[in-house]
Amino acid sequence: MSETAAPARDATWIAETLQRLARAARAEFDFSSIVSVLSAAAQTPVCVIDTRGSFLASTPSRAEWDPDEILRRATDASDTGLVVYPLLVEGEPVAFLAARLDSDPGGVCHFAADLVSLYLSRMNARLEGKRELVAQVLEDFFTARLPDEDATRRFAEIGIDPDTDYRVICGLVDTSPARLRSFPWNLHTLVGSGRDPYIRALIDGYVVLVVPAAAPARVVAEVAHERLSRLGPDPRVGIGGVFKGLSGLRLSYYHARTAAASGPGITDEMSLNLGSLLLLANLDLPLKTLSDEVLTPLVRYDEQNHGDLVLTLATFLALDCSSQRTAAELFVHRNTLRYRIAQIESLTGRSLASFQNKMHFWVAVIGAGVQVTPQAGRPDTLNPLASEIHPPTSRS
Repeated sequence: MSETAAPARDATWIAETLQRLARAARAEFDFSSIVSVLSAAAQTPVCVIDTRGSFLASTPSRAEWDPDEILRRATDASDTGLVVYPLLVEGEPVAFLAARLDSDPGGVCHFAADLVSLYLSRMNARLEGKRELVAQVLEDFFTARLPDEDATRRFAEIGIDPDTDYRVICGLVDTSPARLRSFPWNLHTLVGSGRDPYIRALIDGYVVLVVPAAAPARVVAEVAHERLSRLGPDPRVGIGGVFKGLSGLRLSYYHARTAAASGPGITDEMSLNLGSLLLLANLDLPLKTLSDEVLTPLVRYDEQNHGDLVLTLATFLALDCSSQRTAAELFVHRNTLRYRIAQIESLTGRSLASFQNKMHFWVAVIGAGVQVTPQAGRPDTLNPLASEIHPPTSRS
């Protein structure tokens, strides 16, 4: 663009441009109107591109852009000829606004970027509200508080066809529920239909996706894992199986949760564990409280004597009550392991030779959140509830 063609960018032009941008934002059409106003006022091409290099808006539409150049300028503004600003939603850069200018006259490009960010944040907040409704319906259904006869009507309201087979994908990462709830998952959802491509909700600390059986589950899980990795280390994603009917959807949810809790990464084709699924499904039972009560004598002993009775018990159960494997896993002599087992039995009044007592302790370890991943390399299926590796805290 020649200097003679450039508009006069004095204080009056800056003030008028800022006002026109503000009016475009208040009109609440979509953010492309802000891009168009900025392009017309500055008489230069302007675009919005997401972090993956896809264009969301461009004025004029015939303008040619190099997405790699824009993404490079987003982190290196030393060159001239292109002004780039990040678009933020909940503090997360989701896209960039770019204008073919040597500099930002009067900060009008920065102001336009802030307006687009505000628009996207507002759309994200609206989508959050929709997900809250979805989460309530799904949670009521998964925990059987919503009878199957009422589920058909409620599912239609949130976009689930009871006559279609679905699978559930669950994701878990160490971050706050508020951050999980507000994180901008899919930018194209905000600027497109306003609906998630798949049903998504936050339930009991898990990101839950309900996807049709025909959808590429592994691809969806990989996208979920990538998104969660931005929020914390070692995210876990579990893929549930496809089962028939409404009860099958509920089973897929618990299957996916069990898989997600088994270890970091993406877990697929995990065998169903009936005991784990039954315990997970009974969410109204105060399992953690009851489990902590069972393990309290062992926790107190460990605290007072710097012992490892809780860890020993959990490892013993995780390794199918094999004394040889447990001793090797804990790097202790078998006589030391026998002594610890005797202490556990003495403090709790229960013999580990009894199958019923083994089940009693197994449930307690699950409910208390004790997780063991043996070094043999297989994922631990002992604890489908735990998201961290830690023993329960003792009661005062």
